Amino acid sequence: MNYYNILGIQNTSSQEQIKIAFRNLAKMHHPDKNPQSVQFRIISEAYRILSNPQLRARYDQSQQQYEKQLQIYKLIRNFINGNGEIPLIHSKDLESNQNESKTLDIQEIQKKKIRKTQN
Repeated sequence: MNYYNILGIQNTSSQEQIKIAFRNLAKMHHPDKNPQSVQFRIISEAYRILSNPQLRARYDQSQQQYEKQLQIYKLIRNFINGNGEIPLIHSKDLESNQNESKTLDIQEIQKKKIRKTQN
């Protein structure tokens, strides 16, 4: 359940945009106005989390972890099922992996130079 999707906003939305989206949805789905709607609790929960900066930061972090775990799950499932489809790796992840490997290569070269000068 993605709280941003529930409120119909982007994850970069401001507090004011969150409040406006909540109020619009609350008017439509409030039990006094629309007794058939069961979505008011879900909308209220989404607003409660996203309107609090600390809870929002924790929610965003957990969503990122969930997306990474889902990507790994899909990769393993495709491997087991024999599908050739590999989920795309985010460019940020790819860049950080390349930077880490470059740093390790540089460190190895420096270690070799130090060993040569010591001998």
